[in-house]
Amino acid sequence: MSMGQRIYQARTEAGLSQRQLAGEEITRNMLSALEHDGANPSIATLRYLSDRLGRPISFFLEEDAPQIPEYPLVEQARSAHDAGDFRGCLEALEQIQSAGEILGREVALLTVRALLGLAEQAIEQDRLPYARTLLSRAEASMENCPYADDLMLRRLRILQARCPEQESQLAGLVQKIPDEDEVLMLRARAALTENRFTDAQRYLGAVEKRNTPDWNYQMGEVLFFQGSYKDAAAHYHRAEDAMPEACRQRLEICYRELEDYKMAYYYAKK
Repeated sequence: MSMGQRIYQARTEAGLSQRQLAGEEITRNMLSALEHDGANPSIATLRYLSDRLGRPISFFLEEDAPQIPEYPLVEQARSAHDAGDFRGCLEALEQIQSAGEILGREVALLTVRALLGLAEQAIEQDRLPYARTLLSRAEASMENCPYADDLMLRRLRILQARCPEQESQLAGLVQKIPDEDEVLMLRARAALTENRFTDAQRYLGAVEKRNTPDWNYQMGEVLFFQGSYKDAAAHYHRAEDAMPEACRQRLEICYRELEDYKMAYYYAKK
């Protein structure tokens, strides 16, 4: 039985429709793709399905377990990270030969977080050369980490600023620290990518500068996937000049859902 078949079986046995199971965390189209083995879920999605369906993650992975023998090492690394044992986390991760598509993102994220955690401990112990080595590794690892955002970059820059090789570097590093709005926008974008629309809306709501096309487009995306098409259209219109192609496609769907076929046709032809 494939992973998609297991998800379908667990959902039907729980008596849930695709819409009910998807909730606000994933889209119904994504769930359908998962059930038909047309997509691979992230660890976050597997955890969500596990919680909603009352099945352990291993239930969904049983068929694929021989293809990802490193899964126990990832669990070991995760447990060590959560306990603050960053060295143990890194040692477990370094034993992984190939994480594969399912575990690769979590491995990349844990690697960066473990390196940053170790670097911070080294700085507190006044082991600055070792901390600089760890931070260099963390910066290089961030290039291969899909979940790296400005919040993570902010932490890296602050730690680098605490142990520069030369005092003259300090000002330059501090200038590279992103401001809070940039961090919130990137966290919102990451949440949207993972279909965590409630989280994305919370991050966007904390942004101070809300008149930018990017903010309006992202808020439009949140409202669109929540089914609030009228409010979504209003935000897409505010971003339309800067993002014409993306907004036109969304506006066409919004107006079609609102049964304003004249406007839907206008944007379809535009």
